[in-house]
Amino acid sequence: MRNPIGMMRRSQQVRSQLKAPRERLPGGSRRWIRSSMDWLVAEFGRDIVLRPIALPGDVIPDGYDGSRAAAVELCGRVDGRMDLRPGQCGLSSSSTAYGVRRRAGRPWW
Repeated sequence: MRNPIGMMRRSQQVRSQLKAPRERLPGGSRRWIRSSMDWLVAEFGRDIVLRPIALPGDVIPDGYDGSRAAAVELCGRVDGRMDLRPGQCGLSSSSTAYGVRRRAGRPWW
């Protein structure tokens, strides 16, 4: 490790940014959640909303290494979990938001 303290600080900053609200919600968060759930039920039906929550351990394969092959397998599991057509789950990556850069012309995998 080059700078373990700096790495910890950066990871804490990323986590706090992920948890922090982006903007105030009109009517508050409870109203937003209620209207979002109403929309989900109207759009997809009540049975979809009542399904068990997908936990990471349910969809992330053992030995997941972040490779393209592992990501394709993960998308296949998401397809099955969400009753999507095979291949409907697509891959994309944008890690520049977290200060990670890749060389131009090189794939992320």
